Amino acid sequence: MGRADLLEKVLAVRGVTDARAFLDPSLLHLHEPGLLPGIDRACERLLAAARAGEPIVVYGDYDVDGMTATAILYRVLRALEPGADVSTYVPHRLEEGYGLNSAAMLELSGRGARVVVSVDCGITAHEPARVAREVGLDLIITDHHNPPDGGETVPEAYAIVHPRLPFAGAAYPFGELCGAGVAYKIAWRMATMHEGSERVAGPVRTLLLDLLALAALGTVADVVPLVDENRVITRFGLSRCRTTAITGLVALIEAAGLAGEAIDSESVGFRLGPMLNASGRMGHAAEAVELLTTEDRSRADEIARGLCELNEERKRTQLKIFEQAVEMAEAAGMTGDDRRAIVLAHEDWHPGVVGIVCSRLVERYSRPAVLM
Repeated sequence: MGRADLLEKVLAVRGVTDARAFLDPSLLHLHEPGLLPGIDRACERLLAAARAGEPIVVYGDYDVDGMTATAILYRVLRALEPGADVSTYVPHRLEEGYGLNSAAMLELSGRGARVVVSVDCGITAHEPARVAREVGLDLIITDHHNPPDGGETVPEAYAIVHPRLPFAGAAYPFGELCGAGVAYKIAWRMATMHEGSERVAGPVRTLLLDLLALAALGTVADVVPLVDENRVITRFGLSRCRTTAITGLVALIEAAGLAGEAIDSESVGFRLGPMLNASGRMGHAAEAVELLTTEDRSRADEIARGLCELNEERKRTQLKIFEQAVEMAEAAGMTGDDRRAIVLAHEDWHPGVVGIVCSRLVERYSRPAVLM
């Protein structure tokens, strides 16, 4: 069998139907953002609010996908409408948990917010959506996670943008976008609406190329399938990391010791991603979001160095917990062939890293693990 035949068989097994698009992706392979159901209503409201100076809050998540998605929408709104009143909100992992919550809706309303747009979360947030509506917030939900009932019931929001949910009989061609990928499509659509043309040039085009770098970080870190649009976003977004004008991203790359190097999926998975995630695991993800949104280079350098140190602390904490868990599991006889699971608890274990330790225990002992 020749190499070409072998490659053809491998691609076929992986379900690749267009070998050229898979092996040599092009920006032309990105689907038109206007195909996303709900996107026009969402973008029109966001642009109107930005132009009118209505307070807009981008409500994110504490993982890399959520952080980069938050930064994408924040940056595009501020770039298209420099006078826009835009801020960000990221829930605290330990104090608030994942996703939209009713208390946050009340808090944001009390601060004077008029529009809240979620990224990487919200598709199951029925009660927070009800609260938002009651206090007069226009809630726009953008998400990519599967709803528990397949989308038969969704929160009552001003608009919902989701690649997997068909609305009014329309469905998007690719359902595997991550939260940052969805945010990028919204940014793209807002840019074309703002410019009054499906094709953009000059500073707006440069903006979209830079935002592609953030979308690539989120795509790789969220471990979505690298096919179709995700492959295009990753290919061109990672390439853009070397020339990006995003201050915080430049600072992050330098702090990671990657300046001048080609940024690839390994760089994101083992260097940049863990540094950003460390803020959400060991502290507050708002710091990483600030890094990705600030234009102050000295502040960006300060945050990036702090994230580097925080990630080292995360590694030490993770190793300590892992060693303790192994010792406890083996002492309790949970690693024998007759035991089906490992269940352990310790009052000193950091809840931000026990999930990672669980994964390592599963790899080591080939059984479910629960740590508390």
